[in-house]
Amino acid sequence: MTLVVTGGGSGIGLATARLAVARGIRVAVLDLDVSAVDGEVDLAIPVDVTDADRVHSVVHSIGPVSGLATCAGIAPPAGLLDTGPSGLRGLFELNVFGTAYAMQACVPAMRAAGDGAMVTVSSVAAHRGGGLLGGTPYAASKAAVLGLTRAAARELAPFGIRVNSVAPGPVATPLLADDPRFAESTLLGRVAPAEEIAEAVLFLLGPGGRNITGETLNSNGGAYFA
Repeated sequence: MTLVVTGGGSGIGLATARLAVARGIRVAVLDLDVSAVDGEVDLAIPVDVTDADRVHSVVHSIGPVSGLATCAGIAPPAGLLDTGPSGLRGLFELNVFGTAYAMQACVPAMRAAGDGAMVTVSSVAAHRGGGLLGGTPYAASKAAVLGLTRAAARELAPFGIRVNSVAPGPVATPLLADDPRFAESTLLGRVAPAEEIAEAVLFLLGPGGRNITGETLNSNGGAYFA
């Protein structure tokens, strides 16, 4: 497998890239800053995923791609009334359009092979409508990712391409570790390390997910129900 990971320079994307390498997968990381994985993965390429032409040209240069994990994204806490037009536009360009561009770029090789798997990264905020785990615009963008995932799963299934999503809850960062509210927002009372979300991503990409498409794996400690 050749796996493309967008946003692989930090967070869930970084954990996914490193776990994939540990399992012998050829990995190409696309991110604005690839310094964290330079020398660790097969290809570390500076890319702005909101630049469709750049994404397409880079993916084409990588060679046949059989897996995609779209981890690039931002999670601003601002609410609807506190987010202006440029903020809304930038949020959707990265979280939604950037995801779609990467998917579009990977389809030709997967279609030619009659096989492939994509995993998008949404959020429990898409289910819960924002709140502590993300402001209204962020929740809306991640809900759009879920809609994109399901529709793409239907469209691409005839070509042997599976498309699924993971919806994390709070994931460990220095900021979240200092605020007990994030752990309390889950049924399990914990903030997950990024490596656990990476495990979910690779499960859906791998042989264990061969019969799964159009689904969302809610790896969020029960925050969906809390």
